[in-house]
Order: sequence, then C-alpha cells, then structure tokens
Amino acid sequence: EEAAKLLSKAVKNRGFLSVPIQTQVDYALANTQSFANLIDQLQVLVASTKAYVATDEQHLKNLKTVKLIGEARQQLKRVEASLRRAAHEKDKLTATPAPAPDPAPPAGDPAAADKPSPRKAYEAQVALADFAIHALSPQIDPPGNLTLAELNAYLKRYEKWLECALTATKDANTPIYHRLDRQRVEDLIKAAQASSGSKTLPVGKETDITLARFYAEKGGAIGDSHFELIVGLSRPLPKVWNKGMLAYESRRPSLTLYSESGQAVTTSSSDARVPTFDKSTSTDTLLVYRIQDPTRIPEGWYTPVLGLDPDVLHQLSDPSGDNEINFTFSVGSLRPNVRLTASLVQPADGTTRGVVYAKDKAVIEVLVSAGNPVRSAEVFGYYQRIAPGTDEIKTYAFPLKDDGATGGDKLKDDGVYTGEILLGDVRVDTEFRVFLQAETTDGKAKFIALDDPNRDDGKDETKTKGPDNAVVAKDTKAAEGEVFKFQRATSVHFLVKH
Repeated sequence: EEAAKLLSKAVKNRGFLSVPIQTQVDYALANTQSFANLIDQLQVLVASTKAYVATDEQHLKNLKTVKLIGEARQQLKRVEASLRRAAHEKDKLTATPAPAPDPAPPAGDPAAADKPSPRKAYEAQVALADFAIHALSPQIDPPGNLTLAELNAYLKRYEKWLECALTATKDANTPIYHRLDRQRVEDLIKAAQASSGSKTLPVGKETDITLARFYAEKGGAIGDSHFELIVGLSRPLPKVWNKGMLAYESRRPSLTLYSESGQAVTTSSSDARVPTFDKSTSTDTLLVYRIQDPTRIPEGWYTPVLGLDPDVLHQLSDPSGDNEINFTFSVGSLRPNVRLTASLVQPADGTTRGVVYAKDKAVIEVLVSAGNPVRSAEVFGYYQRIAPGTDEIKTYAFPLKDDGATGGDKLKDDGVYTGEILLGDVRVDTEFRVFLQAETTDGKAKFIALDDPNRDDGKDETKTKGPDNAVVAKDTKAAEGEVFKFQRATSVHFLVKH
C-alpha cells in the first residue's frame, strides 16, 4: 500500500507523459495495487486464525496462506518488471538535453501552470525513473521508504512463519532435512576419514565450504579418470544486484580441489583450476563439475572446497529473512570395474520385495569388486530411520564384516560383507535409508583366491606344463594379489512394516 502511494506521488504529472509511458505507469500502478490487495488478504487470513492449532481445518487454511504468498511473489515480480522498464528510461533521459524551463505563467492565469509542456513531461519521467531506481535498490531502508528488497524480506518472514505452522498442523509436511541430526552425520564422516588416515583441510575463507574428501585411484584406461562432483541445492542460490545493469544476476560458486599437502590442483599446462563447471548439465539447483581426460589428477586424497561469492554469502547470512539452503555432495566415477553391489537379504520366495517386518532383522549385503571380488577392504555403514512425524531423525552406525561369522555373513573372505540392523523397537511403518562405503586405501585389501583344483599340489608348473603355463601362473598370482587403492559408496532403501 505504501509503495502504491509513493508511486502515485512520483508520477503526479503523468498527464504530461507520452502515451507509451502513461501505459507503463498505469500498468505499474495496477500491479502495485494488486500486490497491496494480496497482502491485505494475507494479513486478514493470518489475523483471523490460530495457525498452530493442529487440526485438518487449520492446516488447509495454512496451505491457503502459502498459496497466497506465492501469488504475492508473482505479483511482486510484475511490479519489479514495470519498475525496471521505468528505471532504464533514465539512461535515455540523461543522454539528451533537457527541455528549456517553462516560462513564468501570465499574471491572472493560474490554469497555465497545469498545461502540458515538454519540460513538465521530462520532469515527470525523471521523477518516475528516480523512484524506480530507488525501489529496485537492494538496500532495506527505514519504514515508509520501501524498496522491493524490503517487500521480499517481508514475504520471506511470512514464509518462515508458515513453515513452522505447517509443521505444527500436519506432520507429513515437515521436510526431512529439517529433522536430521546433522551433528551425528558429521561425526560419522569424521570418524570414517580418521580410520582411513586422511585429513580434511580446514575452511580457508569465510566464503569457503569444505566438502567431503574423496580418493582418486591411479591408472586405468582412457576415460577411467573421469570424475563428476555434484552439489545439489534445496533451492537456487540468491541472485546478486548488478548496479550497472539494474538487475539481479546469478553468481556461480567455484569448486577447487586441494591435495593433502594443501595445494590447489591445477592443470599441467596452465594455472587453470580443476574441476571445470559443466554448464550444459547443471541447473539452478544442481551444480556439476568435471575432471576428465586428458587432465588427470595424481592418485591420492582430495578435499573439494566450494567458494561462494561474498555478496551471495551476505544474503544467506541476512537475519531479516529465511535464507537457509540445504545441500548434498556426491562424487561419481566412470571407472567400470570398481563397484559396490548392495542388497537387502530376503527370502527367495518372498512376495514383498524391499519390505521387512519389525519382528525380524534387516540383513544388508554388499559385494566389493574391482574386476574380481575384494577381501580385507574397510567397509562401514550407517542408517537413518524416517518415520512419520516431526521427531528428529537420528543416524546410527553399524559394522559390516566378511568373516563368515558376524552379522549373518555366510562365507569368510568371499568379498561379500554383511551387517545386521535390529528392528525390534520399530512401532510404526518406517523407511530405512542405509548408506555404505568401502575403501582399500590402507593397502591391505587383496583379491579373493581364484578357484583352481590343482592349487597346492606341490608341482612346479613351469616344469610340468611348460613356459605357457608359467605365464598363466604369473597372471593368476597378479589376479590374487594386492588391490589398487579406491573408495566407493552406495545406498539401500527399504520399508519396515509394524
């Protein structure tokens, strides 16, 4: 409402404007008034209800309020478009000489002051452009001198309030990422990193976010050294105001790899950082970075650091609005012969795949292979129980062994690692998300022995079967030897019925 008054005041001489400018002004006034009407409806709806009363009726009202906020946001975008058009008129006005001032009106003719003239039209357009430039400013001014930034912050505050109200009135609408025990997840990641002997570099600058480290294995065919580093966002990063363009622009974060020595990784031919951003695959909420041939990074541990633009970080840190963004990070490799194959063990005659019952226990198996099955790898897992409601989602670690005895493992050193998850305390239908990771970076892993009925018969194969068989024996020894160092992860989801 205040914005509509200010806009009306700025264009009080609109009768002196050209027809296209008058049309723009009328459109802007109509959009501004529509926005004000939506805000009036929003305030009435909020004032007349008890948002935190946990009833279906109140939940429907809260959903209606959310929809209203969405409509207000769209209307505000139309207002912004009108103001931007008006602001750009300032460049045209300053590029041409201003018309001469109007002559003093004749004595005894007061109506002369209201007659159209080029000077009055020019002054009205300048007033409109100046108002538009101010309204588009990213700064939040004191009350009574509103900008779009303040109106957007106003809507963000309502959205944050509604998020809490929806949580209180309908459990199912609470986003999972709001319920996670984040500190527990961080502790498990750090414990896994400590067990592998790697170290995570501390965050360098205020704008840096240190992501989970990963291991790049050596060798392989052309294409095996391709890596994808993927950052998923719960919503797009805020845009930054460009004063020269009088518009908001996106500023993509950088992603830099650091070796364990703390050095930023660059290409061999230049100082260009790796990985590179893949514009064709990325979206506003999915950022894809690639490392690929001919650029190869040496074998070892690497810590990716996401660098945010300072102006983006400033908006995320702004306490006046809900600017929280949740994110995920994952690393993908194209090396085809290294993989984890995980599954939920179920009866062969079972009819409900992916479902177990609370009276039972869940048995998870994961085959670790790098061309051949791998024994003596480090395999660990953790799981999350996601039940309906608003309770915090906790994360639990569990061991997986290949010893033929622990956790239901069937055969020792066959490359299949097994772990059990007890389900006796599950009281409602609950989704389980299980995350698994395997590493051979300690150098202890070996391939499993191949099935050879003549093994250990005491004969020297180079003498009994000739030089060709000696080559086969050498290849067999290599196939059963030490496994190259690698790191892989996967996940399994299943439902527990109470």
